[in-house]
Amino acid sequence: MSGKRKVLSYQLKRQIIEEMSNGTKNIQVCKKFGIPSSTVSTLWRDRQRIMEELEDVSPFCKRARKSTKDDLDNALMAWVKTDGQKVVLSGKVLKVQAERIAADLGHVDFNCSQGWLHRFRTRHNISYGKSKSDCSAKQESEWLKTTWNDALRRAYADEDVYAAHEVGLFFDTTPEMMSNEIMEEKCFEGQLAEGRLTAMLCCNMTGTDKRPLAVVGSSHVPSFSGYFEGMSITYTHNTQSWMTREIFEKEMFTWDEELRQANRNILVLVNGCSAHVRLTALENIRLCFLPKDASGLQPIERGISQYFRRSYRRQLLVKILDDLEAGMSQKVTLVEALVLAHEAWRLVDCEVIKRAFANLRSSEDTPDTSQTPEPPYERLSEWLQERRNGLQLENLDVFESFDEGLSTCIPDVGLITCVPDVPPAPSEDLTVKEECRTPEELQLEPEQDYLTTVDDAKEALKTLACFFEQHSKKDETLLALDVLNRNIDDVTRSLQS
Repeated sequence: MSGKRKVLSYQLKRQIIEEMSNGTKNIQVCKKFGIPSSTVSTLWRDRQRIMEELEDVSPFCKRARKSTKDDLDNALMAWVKTDGQKVVLSGKVLKVQAERIAADLGHVDFNCSQGWLHRFRTRHNISYGKSKSDCSAKQESEWLKTTWNDALRRAYADEDVYAAHEVGLFFDTTPEMMSNEIMEEKCFEGQLAEGRLTAMLCCNMTGTDKRPLAVVGSSHVPSFSGYFEGMSITYTHNTQSWMTREIFEKEMFTWDEELRQANRNILVLVNGCSAHVRLTALENIRLCFLPKDASGLQPIERGISQYFRRSYRRQLLVKILDDLEAGMSQKVTLVEALVLAHEAWRLVDCEVIKRAFANLRSSEDTPDTSQTPEPPYERLSEWLQERRNGLQLENLDVFESFDEGLSTCIPDVGLITCVPDVPPAPSEDLTVKEECRTPEELQLEPEQDYLTTVDDAKEALKTLACFFEQHSKKDETLLALDVLNRNIDDVTRSLQS
């Protein structure tokens, strides 16, 4: 009896074509990838078309899904490649541009749903967040060449190089509960904390050591230590479900003590944010802060967090369906979510981690893992059909990663960067204004009887931000300043309208 037909991802197709191009025989490729000879022959015959399609689709897709409105698809993609490089891409930005372009093209019946946006992003391998400009790419290249290769790389063995980064999860959201509002929500002001978790993922370059998950929620878990004894997870709580300086500092110093007792020194790569502070008192941990806006350097964001999120969602879905079949409540408790998160982190294997660190490896002393076949990526809808006899649920493929980009700590205080031609959202696109002036440097005008302008308000807020940055860095103060900043922006938009 023949097995089920195996659908290959574009990533795997490319690896097979590259093997054949390097002179590997057909039968050797068949054995290596576990596919029939006819499949290899077909891929080699269609290699030019496949490589062309790879330029416009995600390497993890198994099929190049065509748009029913090619003119709209092409026009929106052209905007992403030009004007889209200058802005912070988000669902709201793409939706506004798609609707405007559709109107210009005469598609009066066009509905820019979350499903349409998800398929568009998947076809063209687009991620939300700040676009990787030439400036940031140059910054990454310069950092790799100077700071990394020349100063840090040779000072630490592979197993002593770690990366740490936070991810946000709506832990109890089911496919049926998803709405446009929750899929667009980034929680920059700590919204929806009761259904959200922040987890710090930390592992070394070889994938041989994954630190216990450091999870932050909004609720207290009674008898936590006893319930989770033996599990690789720690849990704390605060009102915003965010990583804070205090939690990060405690995690680092606890780890530093473990390393001191083991007489071991390590390097930890982290992004700069309000929760990650420079801890000069650490003895066995050296924190290396990655360049701002150089997200391509953070290994956790290069496949590890995506794999973790995918594993969590699949386990969550199995639990929900099992409860449904047993006639039980499908509600996911915090304790159950923590167990699922622990298991999802356990399932992130060494190969996934090694690939994520590939750009930081030295070709001189580290084996090349790029030729290692990547496990075929299976869409969540396909995965469910195989395990539940064709059962289908709506929004499944969107459900797998709908909460990417959630805020995981207090946003840095700064002014909101307005997106050209797109009304800025009050909860998005925060950037840091590096220019600060002390009160002594400000020229105070004499009191006058005139209307306070938006510029006056922003200047006053900037002064407050500088004052508290110099004298008090309490999280509550920074959050209050951020709220004031957003209120000023709201007033600005109302005046303009």
